[in-house]
Amino acid sequence: MRISVIRRPAIGALVLALGLSGCGYIRDSAINPANWFGRGQVTEVDGEARNPLLPRLGAFSRRDEVYPGNAIAQITDMGIDRLPGGAVVRVTGVSDRQGPYDARIVQDEEASSADTLVYTFEVVTPRRAPATGSVASRTVTAALYLDLEALEGVRRVTVRGRGNEASARR
Repeated sequence: MRISVIRRPAIGALVLALGLSGCGYIRDSAINPANWFGRGQVTEVDGEARNPLLPRLGAFSRRDEVYPGNAIAQITDMGIDRLPGGAVVRVTGVSDRQGPYDARIVQDEEASSADTLVYTFEVVTPRRAPATGSVASRTVTAALYLDLEALEGVRRVTVRGRGNEASARR
């Protein structure tokens, strides 16, 4: 009776060891889903690089259009997330009208200094949007990537709205 009690864990350990030893074979095989698409390749782009997420300008588009956005009514949240090579400034705000879109974080060159970066959180609101509605229908979030060169010597980042501002220190 004692032998069967000892054999069960030993057999389980043996099966587990044999199963794990086969993982080295599966790692490089076509069975592994991580190998299905192959390795990425880096290629040089000729000419002007273009962001594929931005729409192409057509024959009737104007490049010199003025951005029609205004400062958002209230900033509710701000965070700076560190990344390799820089940081991302993430801002959430509530507009005074429903359906804000095309949110941008625009630098205020005049208010910025060597140790402080000042930005304005701007959004475009539909012309005929009602001023009432849930907070969720008026909330928008935008982000801005700053590389290490832009952050050199900066001690504070401030983002302004129309009614308030949010700051973060390093």
